Amino acid sequence: MLSPRNRRRSLRLALINAYRAQAQAYLVCESAARGQATLEQWQRALARWQEAQAWIVWLRRQQLAGL
Repeated sequence: MLSPRNRRRSLRLALINAYRAQAQAYLVCESAARGQATLEQWQRALARWQEAQAWIVWLRRQQLAGL
């Protein structure tokens, strides 16, 4: 089991990674809006963005709960 300090560190790193994934997916979605990406690329990016958003919400709740 992780110590509280290591758990907070792990949550923080996971949150940073989720924000990065969300930002990368957003850029692909923006490219698609300008016609620079295919529909399939846009769909995959949107799915990644949505998954990252779900992780961000879950991680924030964990942080607020102090777990």
